[in-house]
Amino acid sequence: IAGIALIVVGGVIIESQDFVTQQLRTAFDTASQTTGADEEFFYKVAKLFQKLAGPLGIALLVIGIFLFVTAIICFVGVCCHVRVMVIIYAVVVGVIALAHIILVIVYFSKKDLFLTAVYDSMDDMTKNYKSIESGEVESVTFGLLMSMLECCGFNDANDFTAAGSQFTREDSYNGVQFANIQYPVPCCKTGSVGQNGDDCPQTFTVANSNIRTGCKQKIYERAVPLLDSVMLGSLVVLGVE
Repeated sequence: IAGIALIVVGGVIIESQDFVTQQLRTAFDTASQTTGADEEFFYKVAKLFQKLAGPLGIALLVIGIFLFVTAIICFVGVCCHVRVMVIIYAVVVGVIALAHIILVIVYFSKKDLFLTAVYDSMDDMTKNYKSIESGEVESVTFGLLMSMLECCGFNDANDFTAAGSQFTREDSYNGVQFANIQYPVPCCKTGSVGQNGDDCPQTFTVANSNIRTGCKQKIYERAVPLLDSVMLGSLVVLGVE
């Protein structure tokens, strides 16, 4: 049963783009008010999130298949009184249990390690970000992510003034052109974009923008509770098996 459950969950995570888009829809509708992005970019962002979730789905699918096969071996061994199969099952489950416990210990001692691939991808998008106006997929995608997560840059807004940054210092929003801006428009809080001197992106403050909040922090805050649940849930599955 545990194996079948993991196979189903893993398959849903890998294949169900509809599930991902449903979870992102509300956040996108809010973010698009700042970025002006259309549906085409929404589905590109959804695809990116699905890609990031893919490894988790594959891991659950593989573990589920493995548990299901070992359970069949045990069943055949018990029913047919094949002692060797029962021993094989016991050894396999023992190895899985040991590996699983080690994985959980490593995770809870260094959670950031499990987000390395996401961090690397987001760091690259920060460095390559030009502007929403550029129309480049990577720039628009990261602009949407910043608006959706309410963050600015990878570590903070200073990433866009660091050496190697490709930020163009200009952008447009709702037909209004902004030139010589310090940080990207998506760093502005929703509803704070305007043409007055005190509005974002004319002037960036803690009140009207997210310049002090990096996306690395936001990803950690969003992803870790989910990963915690998966890890704790996996212990329950292991106990059932």
